[in-house]
Amino acid sequence: MRSNLLSDAMGEIKEEYITDAHEYSRRNYKSKMLVKLSAAAACICLLVTCAVPALAASDVEAAYKMMYSISPSAAQKLKPVRMSCEDKGIRMEVLSAYIHGDSAQIQIALRDLEEDRIDETTDLFDSYSINKPFSCAATCSLKEYDRDTKTALLLISITQFGGRDITGDKITFSLKRILSGKDEFDGELSKLDLAHADKTPSTQTIKIRGYAGTDTQEKEPGDRETFLMPLRETAFSPVKGVQITAAGWIDGKLHIQAHYDDILNTDNHGYVYLKSDEGEEISCSYNVSFWDEEKAGSYEEYVFDTSEEELKGCKAYGCFVTSGRLTEGNWQVTFPIDK
Repeated sequence: MRSNLLSDAMGEIKEEYITDAHEYSRRNYKSKMLVKLSAAAACICLLVTCAVPALAASDVEAAYKMMYSISPSAAQKLKPVRMSCEDKGIRMEVLSAYIHGDSAQIQIALRDLEEDRIDETTDLFDSYSINKPFSCAATCSLKEYDRDTKTALLLISITQFGGRDITGDKITFSLKRILSGKDEFDGELSKLDLAHADKTPSTQTIKIRGYAGTDTQEKEPGDRETFLMPLRETAFSPVKGVQITAAGWIDGKLHIQAHYDDILNTDNHGYVYLKSDEGEEISCSYNVSFWDEEKAGSYEEYVFDTSEEELKGCKAYGCFVTSGRLTEGNWQVTFPIDK
C-alpha cells in the first residue's frame, strides 16, 4: 500500500517542478565546482608567487627566466651577484666598470684555462644576452687579446634611454657560443675566367634565404628567384669552407655563385667583387642566397648589372672569413653597476 501511495503521489507532481529541481541541482553542482577550481587556481598562483622569486634568488635559471619575462626589474634585484664563472675550461670574469651618467662600459675577460680556444679572432657569434632592469642600447665587442695569458678582453657598452642615471642597478651577461680560429682571405679568384662565363647556364628557380644590395626590386625571404645551378665538376675552393660553384649570365647580368659551409656553426661569410685593368673595384648590384640541400650551408649569388663589354679585362676577387672552431657552453655573470 505504501509503495502504491508513493507512486500515486509522485505521479501527481507536475513535470515543470521536476525540471526546475534538476536545473537547480545542476547549477548548484557547477557552482561548487567553480569554487573548487577558483580555490585551486588561487593556491597555484600563491605557490608561483612565493616559489618563483625564491628560486630566482637562489639562482635557479628557469625561475629567473620566468620572472625576467614578467618583471625584469624584480628579476635583476633578486639575481645573486656572481662576478666570475667557469665552464668547459673557459673562465669568464668581470674586471672593471666605468660609469658616466646614463652610460656604463664594463670590461669582461674570457680566458682559456686548458687549450687555445680563445684567440685574437674570438667572436661571440651573436649568442650573448645582456639582461637589465631598464630600457637601453647595449652592445658587446672584442677589445683586445693577450697571447701570453690566452685572455680576450670584452667591452660591454650600455646607454640607458631617457638620460637617467644608470648607477645602482644589476646587469646579467650570458654567453653560449664562442667562435675562434678565424681565417681571412682577400685575393684574386684566379681559376674563374670571366671571359668564358657561361652565356646559357643551367638555372633553377627556388625560394631565397636572404637578400642585400642596392637593386631597385628588393626581395624578401620566401620570394622565388632564378639562380645558377651549382657545377661540382668545375667548383674550386679559394679557402677552406668556401667554394666557387658557378658563373654565368642570366638576363644580361653576370652571376657568380659561392657556397659557404655549415654557416650555422661557423659563420662563414664574405663577398665577391671585380677589378678592372686599371685596378678599379666593381661591387655587385645585389647578392641573394638560398639554402643547400641539408639546410646547413648557404649558396650566395653575386649579381653584377654590367654589360659584357664593360667587363672586358675584369678579374674576379673574393673576400672571405671562415671559422675553424666552435665552443659551446654556459657562461653567466651578474654584477652591480657601481662607481
